[in-house]
Amino acid sequence: MPVMSILSITSIIFKLQKNILRYAFCIQENDKRVYYSKIGISSERNYEYDFRIIADFKTPAWTKGCIMYQIFIDRFHKSGEDHSPRDEEYIYR
Repeated sequence: MPVMSILSITSIIFKLQKNILRYAFCIQENDKRVYYSKIGISSERNYEYDFRIIADFKTPAWTKGCIMYQIFIDRFHKSGEDHSPRDEEYIYR
């Protein structure tokens, strides 16, 4: 059965009036509305977890050319499940 949907995307360009702009995405279908922020999708808007744009943010000089790693501790925890990578798990085509 074909699925039909309508996607509306709005683009806004403006000059920041304050140093920090906070935002979240509102996803609405008929009378159902959810919000997408730093904590993922939720049914209520929580301003504490909004995304932020900081005006005139400068990357510190010591980070230029660096490689950053984020370590997911759950990959190292042995809970009885096999968390070993599968063949070609990280190959994207």
